[in-house]
Amino acid sequence: MNKLGLYIHIPFCRRKCAYCDFYSLSGAAEAAGPYIEKVCGQLKSLSALCVDRVCDTVYIGGGTPTILPTALIERLVGCIRENYAIPPDPEITIEANPATVTEESLMRFRAAGINRISFGVQTRNDDTLERIGRLHTFDEACASVELARKAGFDNVSADLMYALPGQRADEIARAYRALKDLGVKHFSLYGLKIEENTPFGKDKSLVLPDEDAQCALYLQSVENFEKDGYIQYEISNFALQGYESRHNLRYWTREEYLCFGPAAHSFFNGERFAIPRDFEGYLRCEDFSPDSPIYTDRRKIGAAEAREEELMLSLRLTRGYPLEALFERAHDRKKTERYLSDLERNLLAVRAEGRFSLTPRGMLLSNSIISDLLLQTE
Repeated sequence: MNKLGLYIHIPFCRRKCAYCDFYSLSGAAEAAGPYIEKVCGQLKSLSALCVDRVCDTVYIGGGTPTILPTALIERLVGCIRENYAIPPDPEITIEANPATVTEESLMRFRAAGINRISFGVQTRNDDTLERIGRLHTFDEACASVELARKAGFDNVSADLMYALPGQRADEIARAYRALKDLGVKHFSLYGLKIEENTPFGKDKSLVLPDEDAQCALYLQSVENFEKDGYIQYEISNFALQGYESRHNLRYWTREEYLCFGPAAHSFFNGERFAIPRDFEGYLRCEDFSPDSPIYTDRRKIGAAEAREEELMLSLRLTRGYPLEALFERAHDRKKTERYLSDLERNLLAVRAEGRFSLTPRGMLLSNSIISDLLLQTE
């Protein structure tokens, strides 16, 4: 059977972080029950498309899924199991704010079959956590990780950020090592991006590390992770062997996924489509069948676009892209060979199996390198 991933968007937060441009709502949790019932309706409506597929990954993200009553998460996971074929060894992830979990909720998540949890820790500096709008301290984040391990979560991930205001060079390493010692198996490392319509985007007094300092923070962090066996497998992701995020890898390897809830984007049966960023419209929807007008921005991905996507997405991964496949697509092979040769010293690595990938330094320039390569190919 073909494999499929499911992403469930939970668009609720207690408070929006100062940097966040994801689609989420604060103060709307009273609608959580009706919302989960709508998601279950959408799950049931699309399940008929998936009778020949096995759902080996599920990702419950947000927003902050763990602010929902635990019973609603149990209801959601139960609905997925009732309507989709789940193999014996799925990866079922829930995102969590450390301030919104308890020993009881974690044990109930684990009993429901959720076997991976991703905590948004961000930094160990409590003043910075408060400034960016987080609800927890670093010690509280560590305590939540310990509770998750006690509840039976072996597969624990933590998000960290770099280029935060006032961030010192040692902060990421100190946070990462404390979490490593608690048994965290996977880290995501994200650079702060200032989005126009966020509080940070409107704060003209905000002072961030300059570009050189940001690059140094990233490269030093990559080196620290890999020294301790957390292998970089994607621009922002590092894992002990066997603990890579199977669900997130779907996006970079162009495997199928269906997404549920407002602002969700799907890739299924060679087509990409989305649901608008409209919570009230989603709640009002009575038709989630495959042909419903709620699915917008539909487009079939043709062969040429699929090849472009494959190149773009593969170069996010350290496994890279087949070198010969690039040369076969090149307008001028010799020109492309020269371009790669110029990059090779510290931006690009050619692997023994005939694939090429970007080095950590190259990943910092990935957008421009990928754009250059797309211009040189069909």
